[in-house]
Amino acid sequence: MLTCFIFNFAGIISYKYVDNTGELTTVDLTCTLNDEEYYFSVTYDEQYSDADILIAQIEDYFTDRGGEVIISE
Repeated sequence: MLTCFIFNFAGIISYKYVDNTGELTTVDLTCTLNDEEYYFSVTYDEQYSDADILIAQIEDYFTDRGGEVIISE
């Protein structure tokens, strides 16, 4: 199930939305679960609010299962 979760988000995470200004923000997540590490990178512009939802869902997934998430911008 975790593999399915990762592949589903991999498609979303790799999508980059660029507005007219071209200014992007990237958030990196390092997640640990059952002694394994997973890395995610979310890139978005200021109008792409779905990125906040995606980051929260990734964080919830790992913390709800006893894992840890480190978020860095």
